[in-house]
Amino acid sequence: MPSKASIRFPRSFFMHKSGKIILYFIGIFLLFLLYATTGILGLKINAVNNFATLIWLPSGISLAAMILTGYKIAPAVFAGALVVNVMTGASIPIAFNIAIGNTLEALSAVYLLEKSGFQFDLSRLRDVLLLVLLAAPFGAFLAACIGTSSLVLGKVIPISAFYSTWQAWFIGDFISMIVISPFILTWTTKRPFSLPTIQRSLEIFCLILFTSLLGFTIFQNHFTASIKAPIIYLVFLPILWAALRFGQRAAITITCIISVFAIVATIQGIGPYAIGETSDNLLMLQLFMAVTTVTAIILAAVNMERKAYEERKDEFIGLAAHELKTPITTVKVFTQMLEKISNKKSKNSLYLKKINREIDKLTRLITDLLDISRIQGGALKFSYEYFPLIPKMTDVIDSIEKTTNREITFSYNTSQTQRHIYADKERFDQVLTNLLTNAIKYSPKGKIIASVTFLPAEVIISVKDFGIGIATKHHKKIFSRYFRSPDNVNQTYPGLGIGLYISSVIVKAHRGKLWFRSKKGKGSVFFVSFPLQG
Repeated sequence: MPSKASIRFPRSFFMHKSGKIILYFIGIFLLFLLYATTGILGLKINAVNNFATLIWLPSGISLAAMILTGYKIAPAVFAGALVVNVMTGASIPIAFNIAIGNTLEALSAVYLLEKSGFQFDLSRLRDVLLLVLLAAPFGAFLAACIGTSSLVLGKVIPISAFYSTWQAWFIGDFISMIVISPFILTWTTKRPFSLPTIQRSLEIFCLILFTSLLGFTIFQNHFTASIKAPIIYLVFLPILWAALRFGQRAAITITCIISVFAIVATIQGIGPYAIGETSDNLLMLQLFMAVTTVTAIILAAVNMERKAYEERKDEFIGLAAHELKTPITTVKVFTQMLEKISNKKSKNSLYLKKINREIDKLTRLITDLLDISRIQGGALKFSYEYFPLIPKMTDVIDSIEKTTNREITFSYNTSQTQRHIYADKERFDQVLTNLLTNAIKYSPKGKIIASVTFLPAEVIISVKDFGIGIATKHHKKIFSRYFRSPDNVNQTYPGLGIGLYISSVIVKAHRGKLWFRSKKGKGSVFFVSFPLQG
């Protein structure tokens, strides 16, 4: 398993054999020290029969370390476990056996993950399930069985205490591997660094503040018994926020923050889980932590997979559209050449005109697909300028009338013919074309009316049709990407459902508004406003 260490030494030193050996022993010592320290502290927190605790950080630390650096770090795990158990009061042979179990725990878990193609950034659902359902429970089961059996056979604990000890051992190790390991793994995953925007930084701050206040409110206060249970579920609010907005790293971090509040409060005898003996309280708390952690990392993984799929889809769409544009342009050129040399009154000329119209439709579709790719990549560019609105709209309407053989009524105040707007001329053309072609598409026989109204600070353009209309239940989704009304998804009304989405993005970039009024069976009116000042 390749190392993912981010430490960088001078090349000459690192490549030298002695440099590798020194680096290896430094890693061994640091892991040993961390394992022993956290293990000793964990066994001081209400340990069951002195050797099993529900707060056992070393399992998660050792698993993450071995995933990142490989099996060669195993001696540090063995040495750390040996020292912890000897200092707890076990004899050398018993401590030796327990240390073997703890080492096999990490080795077996890593082996299972490695053979299953595990990716430690936990960005895929299958990786989360491999950790939660296979590696962590198997490793914890192995360590608990070997450790508890060693204590019983060595007569350190009676056989009657086997189950209680095994239960605490298994749960403590399992929770550690599904909470601590993901925390370490996600924060050591290399990702492209970019400074967050002010808005995103503010959101992160609010998330952390909200989590801290919520954790303090839930776990550091004395509630009546009637509200103890329901208030616990509020912890899912920041977890859902983190998982959906920021991904795996944030989700597991928020879970860890909540866990710290919960553990400290329960040990102090306060909070929702302070209802009995400390060991019983911690057991119930750990089970709750397992549920919240698994929920957080599964939700984050599913969301990250969805985003990755969307990125791949947009990348493919952009690439395909770009590749299609060149041959389509070539076909367009040759068709126009044939149209010029053909007899204007012949059927061939008529066919060529139809071909040209279909090529124009295909070109617009390819342009829309490219715009989708640019929008997702944040690369949609605008070139603003002042231009007279009425003449521009007249040109667009005339062009659409010629290509669709549909008459469009254009209403405007003749005294305002030379009024200018400040916008991207091509993008304005794109928005108006989308609105008019949509009106024609969904109003096969009815009249189309376009109008312009100048106000002091903005101009409002409307496109009205008398077609099939839009059902009220679909109004909220009409500007969503790829959305098409289920009532209209058929051969009569073709399309990909991206024109209105792109138009809404363009209008928003111009600081304008796009809205509509519609009733099913009674047509639609789409409105778009543009500010008159740049």
